Amino acid sequence: MSDIRDVSSLPIAAQLIDKLHAHGFRLVSDLQGVKPLDLAQEIGIAPALAMTVIRAASGCLSQSTQFSSASTAHPTYSASTTIFSAKDLVARMSIQRPIITFCKALDTMLGGGVSIGHVTEICGVPGIGKTQLLCQFALNVQIPEVFHGLGGETLFLDTEGTFFPERVAEMAHELSKHLMKMAQHTAAQRGSHAHHTDLVRAQLQAAESMTMERFLTGIHVVRCHDTSDVHVFLHHLTAFLSLHPALAALAQRLSEVAFQHNCAVVVSNHVTTRIAPATTATATVAGANVDIDSATVVPASSSTSSSLVPALGDTWAHAITTRLLLHWDHSGVYAMANHSQPQRRQRVATLVKSPAMPLQSVAF
Repeated sequence: MSDIRDVSSLPIAAQLIDKLHAHGFRLVSDLQGVKPLDLAQEIGIAPALAMTVIRAASGCLSQSTQFSSASTAHPTYSASTTIFSAKDLVARMSIQRPIITFCKALDTMLGGGVSIGHVTEICGVPGIGKTQLLCQFALNVQIPEVFHGLGGETLFLDTEGTFFPERVAEMAHELSKHLMKMAQHTAAQRGSHAHHTDLVRAQLQAAESMTMERFLTGIHVVRCHDTSDVHVFLHHLTAFLSLHPALAALAQRLSEVAFQHNCAVVVSNHVTTRIAPATTATATVAGANVDIDSATVVPASSSTSSSLVPALGDTWAHAITTRLLLHWDHSGVYAMANHSQPQRRQRVATLVKSPAMPLQSVAF
């Protein structure tokens, strides 16, 4: 069945739609049978982007075919897309546990931690602690369920060589000791009660099993030196995941990965300088101005027209669910707004994008 919808209905960037229109691709059906490499050469885009366009078009064509057949309780458009009712989504969210950070203020700001089913971005200047948080998440997701954890695994895609196993080993050792202390505390508080015996035994056994080596085994690190390495890895990802089913299967789009496979996707991003008009709309958070358009924090007294913003542009920004901006408060603005003792250099995390939590900042 051909699809007479315009390509502007596809879930792709506006720039790609403009290129398709400029080269005569007006309808979704015009893309049927076109190979990604041929499309990339014809309209002048990267092969990876061409693959995204072709898959989006294939999904729409599949929808057209399947809507003509009998519906089911959960009708599917394609092999990877399922329709859920709002009731299903609420029930699903109610039983999901977030990945904690072990920083109470940060967890509270995020609504309990990093949400499962969402794409969370951590951005900030070099040395602010992005990699440290990612490594902490890589460990914390493995906390056993008996400790109200997720009991999962981590796939760590290292594109900059910033994954230091020695540091992660130290963190894993401390987390292992922390779990044992929790189990021992439970035993001391509840061990004498018969109906708590199973919980005490389960926590002690789990804590004994979660050694430093066990935590490190649960982190699968892939070192990629450039975008070509990333594409090669993604091409072979299905085979890798078949050997590690606890990680679940990943798709090309991070948002689909997070939702469909019920996992948390956490990425880090650098910041760059954006030159913007002085009239840019801002909102005040903890005494500092947050640039609404560029999702960055600018000192309240700043009169310049340049600011640090997350890299990769607006197209990328729309793909993520939650954005956490890490920055330094050199002027003491955060401390004054929160009536705390000013420090020479305060590290602050600002939640600039979230589907459920308000715009706010916390020190960490």
